[in-house]
Amino acid sequence: MFQDNALSGLLMLIGIGIGNWTLA
Repeated sequence: MFQDNALSGLLMLIGIGIGNWTLA
């Protein structure tokens, strides 16, 4: 359960990072 939440948070952070890179 915890691992799933951690992975979900990590994927969300990566998604935001990619979004910022695309906007830049």
